[in-house]
Amino acid sequence: MPRPLTRRGALALGAFLLSLSVPAWGAAQQPTPPVRIGYLSGGSLASDRAWRHAFIEGLRELGWTTGQNAILHERYADGTFERLPKLADDLVHLEMNVIVTVTTPAAQAAKRATTTIPIVIAAAGDVLGSGLVPSIAHPDGNITGLSFLGTELVLKQMDLLLEILPKAARLAFMGDPRVPPEVAMFRELEVAGRSRKISVRFFEERGAPDYQPAFARMARERIGGLIVGANVGNQEHRNLIVELAARGRIPAVYAWREGPEAGGLVSYGDNRPIRYRRAAAYVDRILRGTRPGDLPVEQPTTFELVVNLRTAHALGLVLPATLLLRADDVIR
Repeated sequence: MPRPLTRRGALALGAFLLSLSVPAWGAAQQPTPPVRIGYLSGGSLASDRAWRHAFIEGLRELGWTTGQNAILHERYADGTFERLPKLADDLVHLEMNVIVTVTTPAAQAAKRATTTIPIVIAAAGDVLGSGLVPSIAHPDGNITGLSFLGTELVLKQMDLLLEILPKAARLAFMGDPRVPPEVAMFRELEVAGRSRKISVRFFEERGAPDYQPAFARMARERIGGLIVGANVGNQEHRNLIVELAARGRIPAVYAWREGPEAGGLVSYGDNRPIRYRRAAAYVDRILRGTRPGDLPVEQPTTFELVVNLRTAHALGLVLPATLLLRADDVIR
């Protein structure tokens, strides 16, 4: 038969049970430190503002609030891509838990800077062609994220422009030669143009000073329509592009709805706020223990077509009824 507890034994047993249910004092006073998330962009705060907001909101919805349990360390190259290696090194030295990249050059700089810190690509046009990952389904290594299918996208944009301008003989592609996917996009456009018996010219832009000379050259070369590359420079200077295109009476197609919202003719591309929220979901999974190499690179499956009917009328264009019926949004 067990011996009854003495008073001293009962007190000792009570103290032991209490120690199991109450955390140690030291542990109670040491909350988990916030995670450190790097944000590396080839653009500027102005060009990234809407996408950055969508990303931060996506994090918050998943339980990561910046300034509380997450700290966002932001680095912007402001269009000077030569700065990206130094900015990437800064984030690596600060020992980020994960680095999010915007633009292909930013992702390439982050890849060169670290093979251990997880990298989530929020925006890149061609992750395979740029050498960022060896496989879409099995990226391996420390890199994963999202691609917006830039090469396939510009071919759809060219078809859209030719649907609006069936008699066009010369088209222009305005891109940044420092962005490898945009060079690849132009090559695809050249090949596709030859099969359609039209020429496609490349018009370089590396910053604001390049736009007016580029449009002046378009006028001299009698360009019939323009495909605007999706790079951050064009995004940041979209109002200037829209103004110059209107002045030169050049119909233009954009990769983001902000183009026609600013007065451009038409846009066709994925929904960027949704993409940046998806980037937040990738960050969340990695912070909770998933290896980046086990997360397939995500590609968009839905695209939106936005048409500015006022701009079409100003340019004297009669848009096909079939195009207007397909549009997700018509600005009247």
